[in-house]
Amino acid sequence: EPLVKSGYGQYLLDLLERERR
Repeated sequence: EPLVKSGYGQYLLDLLERERR
């Protein structure tokens, strides 16, 4: 399901942003 993939992608992006900070 694309919705699941989209949500998972946003989750990964959030983790990357936290690491950058």
